[in-house]
Amino acid sequence: MKKMLLALFILLTMVGCNSVKEVKLESQTVNGVKLDIPEDMSSFEIQDDDTKLSSNEASTAFVQISDPMSADGLTAEAFTEADLDDFLEGRKDVKIRELDNKKIINDVSVVFAKVECTNSNDVEIEEYLYFPFYNDGTFQMIQILYSKDQDSSVEYNIDKICNSIELQQTETENNNQQVTFPLTIVNQTSVEIYELYCSTVNTDEWEEELLGSDTIIYPNDQFTINFTLNQTNDLIWDFKMVDIEGTSVNFYNVDFTGCNTSGELFTITVMDGQYYATLNGNTYEGQIEY
Repeated sequence: MKKMLLALFILLTMVGCNSVKEVKLESQTVNGVKLDIPEDMSSFEIQDDDTKLSSNEASTAFVQISDPMSADGLTAEAFTEADLDDFLEGRKDVKIRELDNKKIINDVSVVFAKVECTNSNDVEIEEYLYFPFYNDGTFQMIQILYSKDQDSSVEYNIDKICNSIELQQTETENNNQQVTFPLTIVNQTSVEIYELYCSTVNTDEWEEELLGSDTIIYPNDQFTINFTLNQTNDLIWDFKMVDIEGTSVNFYNVDFTGCNTSGELFTITVMDGQYYATLNGNTYEGQIEY
């Protein structure tokens, strides 16, 4: 993500003369984002990083839109100036004119930033950055920037462009994507967990061993894995833990509906010989296999 922004920033190097005549705005939809851009901008073209980019003929103004990508647990509400700094690597003389992490567009939480800076070619830049954060744990980048030294239709129409942004990606479309999030296995039993398997309920065989050959979860210890699921399909899972003696405890129909994709705890406990697993406030009885 950081490389994507830096690459676009370096592109903006031309400082030749450029005059602006009044141009019409055209509505375009790119990667689920609808916005109006000047008709003298190029068609959006896919880049090596799978983002889509539009520029003017003089290469003094750009609009770039990414696909949704994993937010790695970051949310709009938790987004700070330090997070923005990560996206601004490579700029000089950075001045953050505005940072708003409470913006809402089409019921989606969005971080907005307005930045002034210079690039390695000493071109003065003004950037408008939008980061929509979706409920499935993904986010997106919308970047609008232009050279302050050269007139452009983007600068002339910047307020209209920004006000036209709509997020057309519906929750259903968003939820159809796979999401990967941290799932922490908490061992509150008296045994060592040597293996932990999972499988969707529609599968007859255990699909994946989650710990790897070198990991043991000792009593009163925990281990975090990256867990991937689809939020509209395969939300019900079965789990099997195996201890050092080879005894298995199976937890069936574990429901991930409404789970927090910023991170969840899967806690295994035992009471009077009965094993339990707890996820998102729900508890599941374990079935022992010797």
